[in-house]
Amino acid sequence: EDDRTAPRIVVETRHDDGSRRRWRLFYDSSEGQTNTFEVNAADVGEITAQPPQFAELLAHCAANGEVTFTPTPAALEVQCRTDGGRDDDDVVSELSIQAADFEQYVLPDGARGDSRDAIAFQARQPKALVKWCDA
Repeated sequence: EDDRTAPRIVVETRHDDGSRRRWRLFYDSSEGQTNTFEVNAADVGEITAQPPQFAELLAHCAANGEVTFTPTPAALEVQCRTDGGRDDDDVVSELSIQAADFEQYVLPDGARGDSRDAIAFQARQPKALVKWCDA
């Protein structure tokens, strides 16, 4: 598959001296702990914030739990769950961060803002990524 069309998450660090480092992390359809995502449904969008802001969002998520990000046109919805299923009883916390609170918040034209746009991670994965970006 061509690198320009393969689904990916792009992590870019911007340094005080004006330099930037960029990593393109490619992924395939797979089952997460509790849900799946469709690779072909993914489009390009960008949500930009400083690592401490993302770290603050993730601080309330247990490392062995799951965090789900759902971008909507007005806000980024963040849900933290215990290590378990999709029952409402498993939800530990929910946050809604307004789009205006980010440095950049651009969703793809086809964004629906529902569970089809959600992506879930084991909480330790984005926590490690944010810690690494802040180093």
